[in-house]
Amino acid sequence: MRVQKIRSILAWTVVVLLVISGAYYGLVKVGFLPAPGFMGKQPASMPAPAETRDGRWQQAIEYLGSQLPYLHVDPYFKIGEAEFQQSVARLAENVPDLNDEQLTVGVMKIVASLGDGHTRAYSRPGLARLPLEMRWLSDGLVVTAASSEYAQAVGAKVVRVGAHPVGEVYDAVEPLIAADNEMQVLNDTAVYMGMPAILYGLDLIPQKDRVTFSFEAQDGSQFDLELLPVSGDPGSFTSVYEKAGVQPPLYEQDRRSYYWFRDLSESNAVYVQYNVCDNQKGKTFRSFVDEVFALVDRGQEARLVLDLRFNGGGNENVIKPLIEALKSRPAFARPGRLFVIIGRATYSSALQNAITLNREHHATLIGEPTGGKPNHYGEVRQLDLPNVGMRVQYSTRYWLNYPEGDPLTLEPDVTTTIATADLLAGRDPALEAALQP
Repeated sequence: MRVQKIRSILAWTVVVLLVISGAYYGLVKVGFLPAPGFMGKQPASMPAPAETRDGRWQQAIEYLGSQLPYLHVDPYFKIGEAEFQQSVARLAENVPDLNDEQLTVGVMKIVASLGDGHTRAYSRPGLARLPLEMRWLSDGLVVTAASSEYAQAVGAKVVRVGAHPVGEVYDAVEPLIAADNEMQVLNDTAVYMGMPAILYGLDLIPQKDRVTFSFEAQDGSQFDLELLPVSGDPGSFTSVYEKAGVQPPLYEQDRRSYYWFRDLSESNAVYVQYNVCDNQKGKTFRSFVDEVFALVDRGQEARLVLDLRFNGGGNENVIKPLIEALKSRPAFARPGRLFVIIGRATYSSALQNAITLNREHHATLIGEPTGGKPNHYGEVRQLDLPNVGMRVQYSTRYWLNYPEGDPLTLEPDVTTTIATADLLAGRDPALEAALQP
């Protein structure tokens, strides 16, 4: 009788513990409680380096397979555990047959397979980039800037990489991108397609230190350039605006400052570009907001345009002074007073800011769908992979910003796109939409 009672107590204890554990992880997932990583959960010690190159890579891959699922708040929300571990085992087994670039790509694919845009593997240091900048526009992949020796490519469309059409290259690079939606893939593929070592690791080009791109000029003619990557400072670039002889639009004039503003008195508006969710050295965001509203308050029914299209996040609470300023000015709740420009690089905390401004302060969203997902994993920490120089970023929390649904992206109220012709004319369709009478 006593034994049965003890067994019954133990059984109920297990049930209660399971319920508590499930409730705890449920609250972690929706952001009400901190993730285990903030309660002492740390990566295991890295093993001593193996003597051989193959051994070191196998150590790193196996370490990834054990530690990433342990540390991530919800590692198997998209991919099954068996599938994930099979891909880890397969890559570790194939190490002797793969070069370093192929292994780097393999690790990136494994991490990206989790389907969390905040959980990503960073390529090994020293993987040089081509001295040009590319961007997916409505009419293709366009070179927006390049070093002087490749200035011919500025403003041209990329049509082939090596022997492969640009669409085929996009499809090959996409599995490396840790992304929540297609907009994030668009944003990041333009970066990876400019890294020859990555293209080499994907077996798209025969050499890792050079690549031939085929371009289409504005007049429809095509030309090839052999491009060499640079590991250091590539020097000054020629921009598409410089080549076209036009003034860059406002959104392109200062992307390095955390925040800045411009009085657009001719349109009875103030334009604010907010690039980083953090306080800039020498000027707090609160003092910046005071300057902005001192100007806004001078004009009658002045519009405020907040540009978040390049803001990848930081601390979502930094924007509070702006929220407070809007709350104290109820007139900004009326349509046509507050506009927020969003895009494929609007992400993380900046995305949360856009949601708050739209839902609670009636801001009109203009631009592209966001690269960030409204309900998303985040609050990242870092995991170093031993002996191969790679780093993995992983999520420790889930942010539930849309309890009533789970959209892949935050859609604008007014959608605008940018084509090559807009760049060559120095136009910004999103700002133009915000300033329409």
